[in-house]
Amino acid sequence: MLAASCASTFLLAETGLLDGRRATTTWWFAPLFRERYPSVELQAEQMVVAGWPIATAGAAMAQMDLMLAVVNRFAGPSLARACANYLLLDGRRSQAPFMAINYLASQDPKIAKAEKWARDNIARDFSIEQLAGAVALAPRTFARRVAATCGLTPIQFVQRIRLETARSLLETTRLPVDEIARKVGYAEPSTLRRLIRRDTKHPPGHFRPAA
Repeated sequence: MLAASCASTFLLAETGLLDGRRATTTWWFAPLFRERYPSVELQAEQMVVAGWPIATAGAAMAQMDLMLAVVNRFAGPSLARACANYLLLDGRRSQAPFMAINYLASQDPKIAKAEKWARDNIARDFSIEQLAGAVALAPRTFARRVAATCGLTPIQFVQRIRLETARSLLETTRLPVDEIARKVGYAEPSTLRRLIRRDTKHPPGHFRPAA
């Protein structure tokens, strides 16, 4: 059994042991990982990929999540939950809420331009075709470059930008959730609430500053 987190996942990939397997790595190294190890099925949004006999985890602090996965595998879920409680660890399945989309997008000038255009037009209900056209790319080419740079589909790319902006507004303003939803392009506030819960496992109110 082997386990690695953060940059040490590159060491495992160098040996070829991850070829044909699912794996994750620290999110900001994901574009380099994809380029260097195309035979690995990278799932960078995952905190832990426990594809035993090999398990991998994301950014540095994900080593705690990786150790819980090891305990779960060899000692069972009840002990893993007890360890999480003692260590004050919440269940974190995804790196997605922590991924800075502007950092990932900056590695491709066209995708960086698309990210800026999406932010400038965030209150609009624009299509992926319009977004791709704004940076002079065919939709398929745009999708391919977004996947290579950010590990996301175009729809996920836009959702991440909307959610980042919404979370920032929740943390820094007292605007009602309904108004924030409109500001980030969601006509139905329930859509924003659902996406925030899906990505963070918390309701929007969780991100409000303490009174």
